[in-house]
Amino acid sequence: MDCSGTCEKPFQRRSDALSYRRTACGVIPGWHGFSQVLVFWISIMAEPQLNFVKCLGQGGLHRMAYWEWPCRAVLPAGEKVPVLVCVHGLSRQGRDFDELAQALSERYRVICPDVVGRGRSDWLAQPAGYQVPAYVADMVTLLARLDVEQVDWVGTSMGGLIGMGLAA
Repeated sequence: MDCSGTCEKPFQRRSDALSYRRTACGVIPGWHGFSQVLVFWISIMAEPQLNFVKCLGQGGLHRMAYWEWPCRAVLPAGEKVPVLVCVHGLSRQGRDFDELAQALSERYRVICPDVVGRGRSDWLAQPAGYQVPAYVADMVTLLARLDVEQVDWVGTSMGGLIGMGLAA
């Protein structure tokens, strides 16, 4: 549906927009007391979007895959969407977080990377590159790509170690 012109359904209240359970476009006049018109798009996604970022390691560049669940909340103009990064354990992949990511995408933009050597990410040419400091460097590259200054973090096992390394 093209949302650049007239929209399919005008919403009078934010609660109306949130209860509209299919892809839609709407106009909310005077939202939060401002005399503004906010045009938005709501999508109830069944699948996340697969993206890639190029990271630099000991053996050169490699691609790290990440799954992105966009935030489904309708936010006031100018308010930033909070970002949640979910990082898996040693022998797992980003899609392990599908149920959690779908549920939390009501409040967050959820990012679930496949750490290098797992899932849809590249394998490294040098096995010695599979170390937590290298994974932390890859996450720094990912956060730069996402253009965010702050994230919330969920990490299981190795993902928790990566998060602690990033926070240190």
